[in-house]
Amino acid sequence: MNPLIDRIAKYICQKVNGRLLGLAALIYIGVAAFIMRPGALKVQSIAGKRLEILDLQWHFTPEKAALLLENYTPEARQAAANFTATADAVYPLVYTFFLVVLLGLLYKSDLKEHPSWCYVPLMPFWVMLFDYAENFCIIYILRHFPDYPQSIAFVGGWFTSFKWLSLFFVLALILSGIYRRVFKKKPKK
Repeated sequence: MNPLIDRIAKYICQKVNGRLLGLAALIYIGVAAFIMRPGALKVQSIAGKRLEILDLQWHFTPEKAALLLENYTPEARQAAANFTATADAVYPLVYTFFLVVLLGLLYKSDLKEHPSWCYVPLMPFWVMLFDYAENFCIIYILRHFPDYPQSIAFVGGWFTSFKWLSLFFVLALILSGIYRRVFKKKPKK
């Protein structure tokens, strides 16, 4: 593997601890509760109705994107684009930090037995990568609606699906790590 990635993976596995997980969890909860939720509610308030959000869809096509965004007022589309470009630019960093620390803690104790597992905590970076690519497409669509290239919505819909698939994979790794820690046989002394 790449030497830089090797160093990052090993550094994460060496440095994670319970206090860092607590800090990451507090930051995540704070951003989700006090920035992301109020931001989504503000966009809906500007529109004057409940809106479906593109990046919370499992997948969207150009037709579905157009259908959903027709419900947005021009002001709501602008507010959604600004929110996605600011707060939703920070959110992937926050949840990635939390997930990296959590996975690092869950797999840290098994590294002597399985050295390649030090790469497991890097998996949330795939979620973040797809989320940023999706956000770029969504911002472009929102700012140019209804005159945006259909290809942007097509690609954005696939980035959304890849984001969710990679997140489900990360969640499976978390469940597997929890299972291993709970049911792993302790050596007899």
